[in-house]
Amino acid sequence: MALLRTLPPFSYALFGASIAYSYDPRLDRKSSDSFWTYTKRRTFIDILEEPSLKSLEALTVLILDLAGMTNGPQVWGALSIAVKFAVQLKLVGNRVFRTSAEDHADKVLNSTEEMQRRRLFWAIYVLDSYITITTGHLSEMDAGNIQYFLPSRNETWRGSLAQGVEIAVDNNGWRSNQGQQPLITNPAYIFSYQLELMDISRIIHTIFLECQASVAESGAFHWAQKYISCSAELFAWFQNLSPLLALTRNEDERLSMGRIPPTLVMLHAYYHALVLHLHGLVAYLPDVITHGQLDEYKLESRQRCDHSLTSLSSMISNLDKKIYDQLGWPFTWAIWTACRYILVRNDAEGLREMSSFYNLLDCLKTSSRFWQIGGKYWSLLKQATAQFDAGPLAAHENASGGQSVLLAMMDLRIPTSDLEDQARPDPILYNTAITRKNDVDIGEMMSDLEGNAEIRMGSFGDPDGQYPFNMSSDLTSDYWYSSLLFSSSGYQQ
Repeated sequence: MALLRTLPPFSYALFGASIAYSYDPRLDRKSSDSFWTYTKRRTFIDILEEPSLKSLEALTVLILDLAGMTNGPQVWGALSIAVKFAVQLKLVGNRVFRTSAEDHADKVLNSTEEMQRRRLFWAIYVLDSYITITTGHLSEMDAGNIQYFLPSRNETWRGSLAQGVEIAVDNNGWRSNQGQQPLITNPAYIFSYQLELMDISRIIHTIFLECQASVAESGAFHWAQKYISCSAELFAWFQNLSPLLALTRNEDERLSMGRIPPTLVMLHAYYHALVLHLHGLVAYLPDVITHGQLDEYKLESRQRCDHSLTSLSSMISNLDKKIYDQLGWPFTWAIWTACRYILVRNDAEGLREMSSFYNLLDCLKTSSRFWQIGGKYWSLLKQATAQFDAGPLAAHENASGGQSVLLAMMDLRIPTSDLEDQARPDPILYNTAITRKNDVDIGEMMSDLEGNAEIRMGSFGDPDGQYPFNMSSDLTSDYWYSSLLFSSSGYQQ
């Protein structure tokens, strides 16, 4: 611990995030959690008490780590702080966000330092986009701040490529005529396209939120217009994707994934997930959305969803499992989104063929070794599958004592974070309608909580259990309300 106190914020943030991937037998579960807890709290204290560029960098790493564990409220606070301080990365007049708490010198930032601040802003922007789309609320990032950094975005991430550098191909892959690194393996180059996709994902999320509430006929018309416009923009992004980033196929029409870098796999997987997230709402319209213009797009939406589902399944089938540890948690969200759509489609169409679903589920289980949130997705999907296989009657019977997992999963208007939170033994957000009496005896409540702890933790996976939304005990600490967000204990299963 004494050594940790001498490290700069970014170093101990990286140390904390990397503990989950350490399998050194000398670092037991208790020690891992202790070190991770210390680094997490130091990061929070540094950004709150002594805000600086360095502490904001450390917080960004922590948010990435937390987002790999949960999509719920426990990551929202850290994200909100980062979004707030990201505004200070702007260079306005003579005001400059200090580099560190010890930095008192008045100096002009050089081009490298300015680039560093721009890249940090876009890293926070992407994390905000990834996390927010899983929730039921809008992003807190102001559009004006995004517009400030937008003109320099291509230069920041593509460099000379933004000026139209000639591209050539050789035996080692695509290369520019000004550098030796293959462009297809350049994370910054691929990330620039991911940023464009994030722009569209934020529009999709707005459309998703508007679909959650009942929409009158007049409102449905405007919602339909937004949907059509966003659909066209998403399709145009894919059509205009650089040829360098296209997935190639072998002579037998199978995707050739052998030389595809993980960053490119994530880019394509996330695109197909956004297609399913957007078009899934129209492919099987909720009853609250009724408009003749949307009826015309049902068939097209189903075709686009099926195409993206086929493409994503093909990617997974040909993916080298050795790179799973290099795929970020948004990749697991892409698989989760595809699985939810399959359940909706199969239920609506009366289909029982689930081979593609189980292939995706296996991929999700493998990914859960590296991203805890993947394990939560997998557990929810496993229980929903058990209810689906039992038939529609079983799902409705389960709903008599509370909404079943299957019915909740098939309602695409319910955000991922809500499903995850309701799977906790102690949901952070809950419906007050479930309260049985106004007067609460705190002693009785604590007694009930302790008495039912084992039942709650063990009932997940039992479709007929008393608590149909509980997580598996191997994915939760003993008591969520008194324990910390976990690190190694959740990964090393």
